[in-house]
Amino acid sequence: MSVSIAQPRASERLACAIWSALALSALLAGCRPDSEAAAPQVRPVRTVTVEKHEAGSPVTLTGRIEAKDEVALGFRIAGRLLENKARLGDRVKPGEVIARLEPQNELNQLRSAEANLVAAQAQLTQAQNHFGRQDTLLQQGWTTRAI
Repeated sequence: MSVSIAQPRASERLACAIWSALALSALLAGCRPDSEAAAPQVRPVRTVTVEKHEAGSPVTLTGRIEAKDEVALGFRIAGRLLENKARLGDRVKPGEVIARLEPQNELNQLRSAEANLVAAQAQLTQAQNHFGRQDTLLQQGWTTRAI
């Protein structure tokens, strides 16, 4: 008995060698680096320089600061302010003098009232004299009684 092993033909060996060479070149081509690597694109970046500051930032507010208890003060009479002892924001006690007015207006009003009193007293005296004269004339019969 004789055993024979089939030998591949020469054309088959050639085809197998070509396919092996192609596969090997494809594998080696995947391993080499790209010669045309894309350059990285420049991206703009915003930068801030850090400086040492005080803690927090200043706050600016608008408005009015008012006292909890506020009293509106005023004089009963008009006039010029002669003296002002109180300042804005001072605490005052009951009965404390905080300002004085010039007394000239009140003195003028007083003099006018006194003059009106004297004039009224003069009218009273004149009316009493007239009444006395008319009474005397009526009693003596020199005048008639008005009805």
